[in-house]
Amino acid sequence: MPELPEVEMFRRALEEGATGRKLRQLKVYDAKVLRCQETQLVEGLVGHFFHPPQRIGKYLFVPFSSGQVLLIHFGLTGSLAFFDEAEDPPRFTRVAFLMESGNHLAYVCPRKFGRLDIGPDVQSLQKARQLAEDAYTISWEDFEHHLGQTRRMVKTVLLDQSVAAGVGNWIADEILFQAKIYPERRVADLSAEEKRRIFEKMKEIIQTALAVEGDYEALPAQFLIHRRGWTQASPAFCENCTGETEYIKVGGRATYFCGVCQKKPG
Repeated sequence: MPELPEVEMFRRALEEGATGRKLRQLKVYDAKVLRCQETQLVEGLVGHFFHPPQRIGKYLFVPFSSGQVLLIHFGLTGSLAFFDEAEDPPRFTRVAFLMESGNHLAYVCPRKFGRLDIGPDVQSLQKARQLAEDAYTISWEDFEHHLGQTRRMVKTVLLDQSVAAGVGNWIADEILFQAKIYPERRVADLSAEEKRRIFEKMKEIIQTALAVEGDYEALPAQFLIHRRGWTQASPAFCENCTGETEYIKVGGRATYFCGVCQKKPG
């Protein structure tokens, strides 16, 4: 699934390639990716100009000169691609946005788990999806408030988009690894210092991922992401302590951690 860093790269490409351009025609090749009627998209977007897009978590919000906002979610395999020939969009294009001046835009989604929607403003679309502030820009005060004192496991809470929008599975694991917190700890049992450490690591990790433009292979060698996919036949070792990377499922999600650095309480 495209995570926050990849979606930010899509936002930057869209801002550079579409802002100020007029949408001439919209072609829907597969309506399964729409959470609205095709006519709503046509009436709200066609004949109008793209305004600079905004990202909140793993969602893109694209305002148009009509006053309507296009919502883009990428699901497991979605992406955006520009193309030249109006009649020859990329493979797996589900919706094509044809510009007046050529260099058209495709919403590509092989497995069709992504979604497009339209609304009157960013705030109403954000509220409908129960998205908190973006994980990269959220303040400490808001983050602490959203964490609360729940008895849910910290890994599960970090994946809750109403806490900090944009934290996906690998980022949650990376945060807890670098903060040295066991993923099944209960939020209510965390100290104030541990919560603050989670917040600071979240910011640092996202900043680092954005700095390498979502190229995960370029992340620092000590990052846990390089040891995801561990199996007993091929153990991976923590760069910090040489302990083996371990695997469990938390809330049904694959979870990687260092059993030494993130020692289980008790």
